[in-house]
Amino acid sequence: MKTGPVKKAEIARLLSEGKRVMEIVAATGTDAHQVGKVRKELLAAGYHAAGKVKKPPSIEDELAGRRQQNEITALRKDRTKLLDELNTARDLRGNVLGLASEPLDIRPIPKMKHGKKMAETAVLCISDVHMGEVVNLEQMDGVNSYDQHIATARLQRLFAKTGELLTDHYKGPPLERLVVWVGGDMITGEIHEELAKTNDMNNFPAVKRVAEITVAGIKHLRDVMPSTQIEVISTPGNHGRTARKPEAKLYAIDSLDTLTADFIELGLKTAGIDVPVYRPRSGDMLIDVGGRNVLFTHGDRIGSRGGQGFVGAAATVARGFKKITGEYASRGTILDWIVIGHFHVDLKLEEGFVNPSVIGPTEYGRDARFKPHPAGQRLFLMHPRHGITLDRVINLGEPEEGSIYKEKA
Repeated sequence: MKTGPVKKAEIARLLSEGKRVMEIVAATGTDAHQVGKVRKELLAAGYHAAGKVKKPPSIEDELAGRRQQNEITALRKDRTKLLDELNTARDLRGNVLGLASEPLDIRPIPKMKHGKKMAETAVLCISDVHMGEVVNLEQMDGVNSYDQHIATARLQRLFAKTGELLTDHYKGPPLERLVVWVGGDMITGEIHEELAKTNDMNNFPAVKRVAEITVAGIKHLRDVMPSTQIEVISTPGNHGRTARKPEAKLYAIDSLDTLTADFIELGLKTAGIDVPVYRPRSGDMLIDVGGRNVLFTHGDRIGSRGGQGFVGAAATVARGFKKITGEYASRGTILDWIVIGHFHVDLKLEEGFVNPSVIGPTEYGRDARFKPHPAGQRLFLMHPRHGITLDRVINLGEPEEGSIYKEKA
């Protein structure tokens, strides 16, 4: 028996009201089979069991479902990760406990086998003294001061402290050799008009003064280290030139720094001190120091110029060192170290050292806004096997000479 549209509508209404099948049969006069058939048709058309229309999910519902599914997936991943970490921690704990279950095997450190002790070579750097120049304390805002008397006192401190470091504070075998490098700009000269106006010594008296103090200092070192071979090497700087502008010709010959080395040699001979003085005509001094090729040169001719910039002198010096090593390599000579002065800073780079100055900060550096570096000079030791074993800058200033030398709290 077929069910017409009116009957179907009646059955759908009763289904939506939640009537039971037998109640619908009694109310409509149809059988249970027809009611079930109508119910299936309604379900297929989008009605749920009670006959109500099933609304399709909205975009918001789908997004919410997707977010929920993503959260569930992320939580499952986190859970898996935490389980892995827990397993690792348990394994680590088990391994550590397993290791700690037995006592630690603490063995004594074996003593090093020492062969024959090898004597070291010491190098004392003396450069950028600028004897004769005056640095005014007030014009330097109290940072530094300088004149011939302060220069004399600082050089004397240098030799006295060097003697103590190489004797009282040195524990190795007696030094085989001491090289004293007289590295240029020993006098300030008159290469600039302002120096000629403000210097407190003329050139030749300044040369004589530096030579006198250096000879006295070497005599002191000879007295405290009688068995050590001492030698002096000299390279000229830019302030010792006799011309206002730099010249390549006769660079070392026409230099008051070379004249200073001549006076030092004369003074040593007069005092009966057997110490040789070497002064190359090229301005570069290449010598063997503890089995290493070490080049000494003042630093004004390193092939690199320009402003210091925010990195200070390091960039200029690094470029210059690379050019020097490249030039000497082209000659077939491999340099192990380069030692220069000129820049008035304490600096150590891959290829070598920059020696600071005796004069310390000046008005020139102040106006150029260079960072002020205190007066000091470098002392280093070279071991034939271990290379440089000591590198120290000896501070030379005293508190009354400027605020840069006062102890920091």
